[in-house]
Amino acid sequence: MSERKNAEAGPARHTHSVPVASFPTHNSPRTWFLTSALTPLAIRLIRKLLDHGDNVVAILPPHELEHEDRNAEFRELISECKSNRKDREGWLGRIRPIPVVGTVEELSTTPATQNLVRDQFESIFFSQVNFIKAALPLLRAQHTGHVLILTSIGGHIGTPGMGIYTAATWALEGFCDSLAYEIAPFNIKVTIVQPHKEIQSLTNKIVFSPQLPHYDSDNNPAPSVRDILTNVLNLNPETAVEASEDEIIHRYPKLPASAIDKLVQETVNALTAIGGNENPPARHIVGFEGAEAVKEKLKTVTEELEDFVEASLAVDIFESELKAEARQGKTHCPIGPAWKAAHEASWSVSLSQSEYCQLMLRVICAECQRECNPGQKFGNTQPTKNSSRPVLRQSTRDLAVCHLTACFVLYSLLPIAPARVRALVIPVGQIKRERFSSFIERLNQEHVVHLRDISADGRPNRNMFSPLAFPDGAIFYDLITHVPPPSHLALSPFDLYREPLAVIAIADGAELEKAAFSKRQSANAPTLTERNIRTLYQELEELRDSHAKALTHQVLIFDYTQPGEHAIPIPEGVKTIPPVAQSIRTTMKTVMCDISSLLLAEMTTLAKSYEAMTVIDSPGHTSRPQMNGSSYTVEDTNHTRRNSQFAVPTVTRSVSSSGAVDKAQARMSMPVFKGLPFGSSSSTPTNRPTTPVRSGLSHPPTTFDEMTNGSNPDVSSPEQQSPSRPGTAEGSKSSSQDKVAVQGFGPGGLNERWRNKGKGRVTVLVGSLYLQAGRWIDALRELSEGATIAKSINDHLWHGKALDLITTCLFLLGWAGVEFQVPTICLSPEKPNKAPEVEEVLSEQPRHLRNLQAILPELLERIVALYSRISGEQLPPLPMSETVIRFCSTMTALHICDGRLDKKFLDIVVSGKSPETPLTTSPRLGITPSRTQIAGLLFRAFPSSAPEVITTVDRALVLSGIASVMGTLGYHRKKAMVVRELVGVLIGGLIEARTRGAAEVGIHPAAGLVALDAVNGRSNGAGALELGEGDIEHGIHAFLGILCKTYGVVGFNGTLKSNFKPPAGDSDSEVIARIQNQSMARHYGVQDIKLNVLRACINFSEALPDFDGVLKFSADLLRTAGKGVAPGSRREDAAPIIAREEQIRLTNNIAKTSELSKRLGLGHLSAEFWDEFLIRGISLDPLQPTRAPVPHAKSVLPGANTARASQDVDPFIYNPFLRTSDKAVVERTLVTGEAATFRITLQNPYDIDVDIESIKLDTEGSAFESSVESTVIGPYRTQILKILGTPREAGAFKITGAIVRVRGCRERRFPIFPQAWVADTEIKIKGIGLSSIEKTYSAYEGKHLARPGPDLKTETMSLSAISAQPIIAVKSTTLPQSAIMILEGERQVFSVTLQNLSNETPADLLLFSFQDSTQAPLQTALTNRDATPGELYEYELVLAKRRALRLRKIDDSERYIAPGGTKTFEFEILGKPGLTNGTIQIDYAYLGVPPDEVKDKFHTRQVCLDVMVTVNASVELARMDILPIQGNVPRALWKRLGVNDTGEDSAELDKYCLLLVDLRNAWPSHMQVCLEAEKGFTIEEHILPGNTNRVVFPIPRVYLEDPHAAIPALNPSRKRQFVVSTSKITPETERANREAFWFRERILDTLRATWKTVSGPAREGNVELRSIRLTPRMIEAVKIDEVGIELAVVSSLNDGSQGEDNIVFVDEFAQIKATVTNRTSQPIYPTLRLMPALCHRPLSVALDSTRRLAWNGTLQQCLPMLDPKASAEVLIGVTALCRGEFEFMASVEETRLFTPPDETPKESGGRKGARPRSDTQTMMDAVLGPRERRIWHSRHRCLVSVKDDEDDDDED
Repeated sequence: MSERKNAEAGPARHTHSVPVASFPTHNSPRTWFLTSALTPLAIRLIRKLLDHGDNVVAILPPHELEHEDRNAEFRELISECKSNRKDREGWLGRIRPIPVVGTVEELSTTPATQNLVRDQFESIFFSQVNFIKAALPLLRAQHTGHVLILTSIGGHIGTPGMGIYTAATWALEGFCDSLAYEIAPFNIKVTIVQPHKEIQSLTNKIVFSPQLPHYDSDNNPAPSVRDILTNVLNLNPETAVEASEDEIIHRYPKLPASAIDKLVQETVNALTAIGGNENPPARHIVGFEGAEAVKEKLKTVTEELEDFVEASLAVDIFESELKAEARQGKTHCPIGPAWKAAHEASWSVSLSQSEYCQLMLRVICAECQRECNPGQKFGNTQPTKNSSRPVLRQSTRDLAVCHLTACFVLYSLLPIAPARVRALVIPVGQIKRERFSSFIERLNQEHVVHLRDISADGRPNRNMFSPLAFPDGAIFYDLITHVPPPSHLALSPFDLYREPLAVIAIADGAELEKAAFSKRQSANAPTLTERNIRTLYQELEELRDSHAKALTHQVLIFDYTQPGEHAIPIPEGVKTIPPVAQSIRTTMKTVMCDISSLLLAEMTTLAKSYEAMTVIDSPGHTSRPQMNGSSYTVEDTNHTRRNSQFAVPTVTRSVSSSGAVDKAQARMSMPVFKGLPFGSSSSTPTNRPTTPVRSGLSHPPTTFDEMTNGSNPDVSSPEQQSPSRPGTAEGSKSSSQDKVAVQGFGPGGLNERWRNKGKGRVTVLVGSLYLQAGRWIDALRELSEGATIAKSINDHLWHGKALDLITTCLFLLGWAGVEFQVPTICLSPEKPNKAPEVEEVLSEQPRHLRNLQAILPELLERIVALYSRISGEQLPPLPMSETVIRFCSTMTALHICDGRLDKKFLDIVVSGKSPETPLTTSPRLGITPSRTQIAGLLFRAFPSSAPEVITTVDRALVLSGIASVMGTLGYHRKKAMVVRELVGVLIGGLIEARTRGAAEVGIHPAAGLVALDAVNGRSNGAGALELGEGDIEHGIHAFLGILCKTYGVVGFNGTLKSNFKPPAGDSDSEVIARIQNQSMARHYGVQDIKLNVLRACINFSEALPDFDGVLKFSADLLRTAGKGVAPGSRREDAAPIIAREEQIRLTNNIAKTSELSKRLGLGHLSAEFWDEFLIRGISLDPLQPTRAPVPHAKSVLPGANTARASQDVDPFIYNPFLRTSDKAVVERTLVTGEAATFRITLQNPYDIDVDIESIKLDTEGSAFESSVESTVIGPYRTQILKILGTPREAGAFKITGAIVRVRGCRERRFPIFPQAWVADTEIKIKGIGLSSIEKTYSAYEGKHLARPGPDLKTETMSLSAISAQPIIAVKSTTLPQSAIMILEGERQVFSVTLQNLSNETPADLLLFSFQDSTQAPLQTALTNRDATPGELYEYELVLAKRRALRLRKIDDSERYIAPGGTKTFEFEILGKPGLTNGTIQIDYAYLGVPPDEVKDKFHTRQVCLDVMVTVNASVELARMDILPIQGNVPRALWKRLGVNDTGEDSAELDKYCLLLVDLRNAWPSHMQVCLEAEKGFTIEEHILPGNTNRVVFPIPRVYLEDPHAAIPALNPSRKRQFVVSTSKITPETERANREAFWFRERILDTLRATWKTVSGPAREGNVELRSIRLTPRMIEAVKIDEVGIELAVVSSLNDGSQGEDNIVFVDEFAQIKATVTNRTSQPIYPTLRLMPALCHRPLSVALDSTRRLAWNGTLQQCLPMLDPKASAEVLIGVTALCRGEFEFMASVEETRLFTPPDETPKESGGRKGARPRSDTQTMMDAVLGPRERRIWHSRHRCLVSVKDDEDDDDED
């Protein structure tokens, strides 16, 4: 076989694109067998398969090979295979055409119309079946294969005009569905591929039958496929169809190749993808259209079922519990719950084919017996020939529970069991289960009938048991709802109480008027009620026939009241009982008394029948009975008893314990298994090694005919089957019964001995009847006589029986208060004439009871010895064991009563009352009988394990009785061993019942331990075992629970004290108590034994099957095998001690059992999860930053805080909205209506996956809704699961745990255990058995002992939810991608649109905060301790005044966003160096009230918009300088500035100085810079890109009042009185810094520079001028001194004209005027100094004015105090002595410092108590140095020209 090659040459056949086929993974080429290879679909499939490398075997129909058009594509394919194309290499060797007759998919070409239907089925159905049949042997041999059936959706949907094709398709699919189950064990898969109908129709031959006119489209509006296909064929002239009324037309559709490819490609791909798949689908629908069509069809079917469900229920004559479910739309099972349970069980567990068939067979038997089997277990009715099918149905619970204990005779273990009268209670007519149970309960209330209340029967010969003879007696009824098992009936008449003597049929009067009980009713009855009553009477007659051995038969119609006007006659034997509301106290007592009267009358007949018998056989022995000394045959004595009819017992009853009984007495609840080899009394082992060998004990009659026809000659009697033993009297009699003996007559002869034996036994039987009839005095007499006779002839068995009955009779007489005398026969043989007396005589104890107490222990042991004595007759094991148990129960009651036979003892023995408190292990010395004596006797009842000796049912009954007595005695450990053995016996019996069939082991399939509860009106399951420990033990679960508790199994609630009811809740305290109890149980007992006990419990529950038990004990096994720890960081060993495979099996068992329980309607059944530490932690994921609510105090609201305006925030004031919120508070605050994510940490210490079906959070407090999640926890790990939770109202709440449902387990709450916990070794208090753990528990509870190990604490998470809040999101912004490019000094505006995502909550509080990249460096710089005050001021100024982002002014009313609305806000951004990004933070909330009405706290949310910023340089200040101007500003400069007239006084010199600024254009565009001064001076300068221009600008000089004032602080936190730099600088430097700061600020206040682009995009902004720094020279240039000095010359020659120099003539007087101006706000004390100098001379010469100037006064003068803002003039005369040019300078110096008056030191007599002044001056001196006298100099020289007069003359 060549490998697949890639296509390398040759184009594809069609050029259009088709889907790519996929193939499942396989290791080698596969072989495909195609049954039709000429269809277009098959051709394309073959291409795909050959291209993939598979082999193809193709079938070529010969009639299609002759059709050239049909086989054209196939011939082309063969040609390609033969070609040399590389992409076809190997194809020829992998295709094998095989010509055969017949096709699969195409319609027949037979021209005969009458054969079209047959041909259609031949081609579609039978041909496929034949192919599959031929291929199956090969596929089965290779143990693999895949059958693909190509049909169409016609298998689901019918099509008009294609009815026969659809029918054949449905037939083929039905065949394939069944075939899939048949060949699945051989690993052969079957898949039905269903393409759309047109794919098969348009690719195969279409055959048109002649059309009838009635179905023409003109006459019939129904859609027809004929028209559709005809239209398609008519598109091609070669395939056109002409209508014909008598001709069959067939065509092959001719479609374009591209159309065919598209048509079939989906199907081809489906076939390649499914073919050979390891897990293919059973049915695959190809294409979307087909799938939708099928879905619509199924939907229609479902809707029709739901619409007509009432119609379906209306025709159902049976009441069903499923009707309500059907009306509610639930799936119901129309064939009964037994079928439903079996069907669901077959799918819920993996059953083999044989097991499934056995299950179905057993269900068939159960259903059949529900209709025809009398005496059925509770839940079944008594059938009649004419009765309808009963209404009462078994519940699925009763069917699922196994059938072992249905035949348990519970009261056979009571001490007075031989005195009870059994009454079989069965339902008749139509009656519901609940009603039947309630009616039995009403009967049970009167189960004790006193003879004084019974009227004697008036018929003659019916007074042998007259109640008048002993009015103090009573009849004890044992009401049962099942026929006793054959092994029990075989013990009669030895145990006469085992056979039912009365049959009570119960009918429901409420059903009489609803529906007819039988279709075959009398038409003469006028009403339906009367007809039903007659039907009940007919059923009563049938009961008399079927239960002929019963003495009385009665039908009781409950809840029926006769109509007032027309009373309906009630037949004899039918009684009506009114409802409870209409009944009186004696109603039920009267009914029971009437039944008892009939019973006592008919007991006379039974007693006479026994008296007529000469031979009474013992159990296990058979002989021919005789009557009146003559022999008789079966035919002569085969009579039945019916009320007044005389009859003797038939001899067809086996007297052996094998269970072979009279067919009329057979158990009518047995299933029918015809043809099985039952009935043989021989013990023949079977071929099943796992099943115990069968014996007569397990071979009851098995067919209905055998059980209902007692005269069937085909069935052998026990006498015929079991020959008498040779050498015995019985054997001699049977072998020579016609011979007469000539020896042995007379006293002591053989015949006399034989007669005495029969007489004694008959006497015992009559005494037993008297005992049951309540005639205890007569019974005592008869029994004493019978015991004496039996003792005389050594009939030990009957001797013991008589003593046994006498003991019971004495108990009843004592209970009734009748004095008696202990018969002599009961006294000890050693002292026959003297009765022993008790040592302690009690005054209140009667003598007769004291005498009975004295002999009782010895008497009971003597009876047991007689039963056990080896003789010719042996008592079978069952009655022997039951007798021992009854005696031990009696002795136990005596022991409980402290060895005193008193009223308490009699109540326990007769009434069956349980002791008030069970015994403990404490010794009870001195009490007779002792517990040791009782236990020793009790174990003599232990049954044999051989199945031939005792049946499984009886063995279980005996073991349960032993366990009950052991428990009452307080021997719990011994009881546990017995119970463990009992479980093993039950498991074996249950498994045998399920595998061999119910009839084979004598057990009804519908019986069960739980179903037996209704036998005595119980509903809690205690009736099955009657364990007898008060209220502690009830039913099967309590039975197994005692076993588990005894061995220390770790149950759900741990092992606790016996009288302690564990908490069933899941609160923290209860879970902690449960864990501690489990921890105590883990340290008790042996681990391996615990596990084995639990495995046995699981097997027992599975064998029942008891779903609840399977779930409980499987979980307990996992819990016991685990360590019960919460591992932590120390990695404690938490792995279970059982293998992983067993863990998987247990969890699967729990899951499957739970699912099956739900299907059966038992959804409440579930297991308890085995690990209490499932939840190890719950945490809350942090909310999204935009969703987290941040708490704030009311004081931070706008208006409440003055530092916070609604528009802006002072950057130096604390902004609570920018701070980092408290994470602990934020993380624990949620918003109502918004989901939060929680993380749940789950623990799984087991080696299996834990499938969590649902988990949700459990909370306390305000309303909270948690989502429900599911997950799977991997083995041995801790896993985190995320879950959502939503608060539904505001308020505080706590997460206390999680509510979890694990698959198969109960949904429950698990607390949170975050801490590791390992239980230390428990402290054990000395004790035996369970007492040790009970004492330890009591010590813990009483706080007398501290629990070892760490404290076990749970954790909760406290959260709070606030009211609903809006959710604001940034909807849009005008910034592209939230980024912007800006130039330095430029401001741009952009808008942001916010949207409220909440549809219910508005946002009425919007606060904006901003952050940018320049803030962090500034904040860092502000913290620099070495920064100068001037630098800090600059930093603070930038933060406060030059923020990069800010909100444009809006009205506060616009700060509102409606629910679902939007709002747009505008923001301004400023270009600054270092700005790279910014953030707009919007804090919003919904307050709902005005801000001033907000209470203590509110919450906000934040939404942020990050803006990326790129700042480029614009116009930079490269350099600056300030120059002084001597004189006025030149007018040329003013003209350049555009100022023609400044309006300034030309006399004011030096008012301006020049500012020189070098500006650089760093932006690649032409810039225009505009500088503006405070008086409107403006200069514009154009700067080219990259150029630097100098701008000269006059600015006014500045006067500062206090240039040394402290540098202010914008940050309020730094606003102190003095701010001093931390660096050590001199006062001079500090003064200089302050002076530079204030002059710089004054200059910047008067200047403003802006720029704008001339070319390119229009931009404008401000030039940053704060980078200028002033040097001392610049300060001097711009500074105006505090004191102004002006000098002028006043002379006679000076005309005073402006602009001329001062001229003084030699030797003439002149005056120098000095004007001193005080510009400060404080007075000064000036000293004026004039300093003349000669111009143009060296300094040493210039200052010498000697012989040059003569002064009229002094050049230095102290002037008076000059007031603030005042001026003073000083004139000094001067005479020039020579010519020349002189310059005069002046200076003013403070004479002394001015001290304000308030700073003058006060005298000691000043005001007392005044606040002392702070040392301000000292602090000032420390910063700026001490105040010193200042000096000022004139800024301008006064030039004086001295001339001679002669010069002037000459000039003139």
